[in-house]
Amino acid sequence: MNTRLRGKHLISFEDWTMQEIGTVLRVSHDLKAQFALGRMPELLKGSTLFMIFFEQSTRTRNSLEAAMTQLGGHAHDLTPDKMQITHGESPKDTAKVLSRMGEGIAIRNCFYGVGNRYLEAIGEQAEVPVISMQDDVYHPLQAIADLLTIQEHFCSPSSRSRSLKGLKVAVCWAFATSHAKPVSVPQSQILLFPRYGMNVTVAHPQEFPLQPDVVEKARKNAQASGAELRFVSDMGEAMMRGQADSSIDSPSSRGAGPPTGSGVRAILTALRRSALGALPILSGAGARGGSRMRHGEAS
Repeated sequence: MNTRLRGKHLISFEDWTMQEIGTVLRVSHDLKAQFALGRMPELLKGSTLFMIFFEQSTRTRNSLEAAMTQLGGHAHDLTPDKMQITHGESPKDTAKVLSRMGEGIAIRNCFYGVGNRYLEAIGEQAEVPVISMQDDVYHPLQAIADLLTIQEHFCSPSSRSRSLKGLKVAVCWAFATSHAKPVSVPQSQILLFPRYGMNVTVAHPQEFPLQPDVVEKARKNAQASGAELRFVSDMGEAMMRGQADSSIDSPSSRGAGPPTGSGVRAILTALRRSALGALPILSGAGARGGSRMRHGEAS
């Protein structure tokens, strides 16, 4: 267990070691048990998390704010129009000012070609942890929440993080009439799941592929763990690959252009509520070889 996470940013898990990710999962699992018993410790008493939303959010926003409250801290719900960002304030100024007043900065910015760059710019100047609540490339809170839930359904406590090898996951596109959503959820899933040995099949329309650089990273992660990563344009083929063994179907809506916490405890200690099931992302249960689970993309 690596507890030296002080000051570490969470913009993507690509720069996190397996030991660091394992720490977040174990702490989240333990805090979830304590929450169920009504024994939530005030680990963040007196701490402030600044949450900046460039887009709307239901699950991520409320899960992080609830987590901060339950851990004894406070979350500021901010939007650009409530700050000088609307008047052109630079990422450097925003990062420096908020770093002097609180213990963490969480940001959701999903504007295509802008969001991840903005978070990285804030991270370069911030003196406190910066947490991505989703950008145009990554959604680490959703991915870690998915991973924890998969562990709870498919692993025994004694074999956590080891028994996922060979598990088949189908990440499938779905149509949403509301708005075009970012590809950050499936991209975070294909980067993280293969690191745990899961075989992932991604089904997407040929017109809506994932980002080539992310796919290349995901292939390297799969190769390193001995996992398989496939891409198909046929929903039925993806389902058949998943049905061969135990399977998890993860539908995610896609758009023509990319336009939930729990590690709030381990990192600021940011991923708690999302990994705790505040995001109702997976439903159904079953042992290997049979039942299937489905979840919807967080927002």
